[in-house]
Amino acid sequence: MIPEAREVHLSRKDRKVLEACCRSPVTLQRDLKRARIVLLAADGRSTRSIAKEVGVQPRIVSLWRHRYADHGLEGLQDKPRPGKQPIYTKTTDKRILKLLDKPPPQGFARWTGPLLAEALGDVDCPICLAVPAQATRLTWWLASPGARATTRTLRPKPPMLSASMSRRRRRPLCCAWTRSPRSRLWSERRVI
Repeated sequence: MIPEAREVHLSRKDRKVLEACCRSPVTLQRDLKRARIVLLAADGRSTRSIAKEVGVQPRIVSLWRHRYADHGLEGLQDKPRPGKQPIYTKTTDKRILKLLDKPPPQGFARWTGPLLAEALGDVDCPICLAVPAQATRLTWWLASPGARATTRTLRPKPPMLSASMSRRRRRPLCCAWTRSPRSRLWSERRVI
């Protein structure tokens, strides 16, 4: 059952923000739908007609009407989702990046993940997982000896597979290619 529709009253400022959101080419689809729902609700449209036009269920329209009526524009943002909290904070990220600016320990040509973990002392997981935002930079650092973050610019990571490698290799249709002692060519099989 659909709850009773709440009236939505938009201020001029909120209307401008929502209309700009609808016109922007970089707006996420979920935010665009939410903005359209609120704008159509403010024009006095019914929940079912808004749902049909926007392409969502009527209960979704009702949800965003209520959220906007209760909390305004902030109500249209996602609530924090449950899940495991990150193990490391931004301070750990900064500590790792400061270590990368220093030369590696005596006897080593470059920093490695275990060396970084040992130097930090309290890091007990792979370093690239500890710094997801800097993983590309960190991987680049670990691969190049004597690099300095302040003097070199990073290139974006190459794609995982090049166009020539993305084609799947097909298995041979003939069993002679399997190199199994029991396999024989189709022509060699005898019908009993």
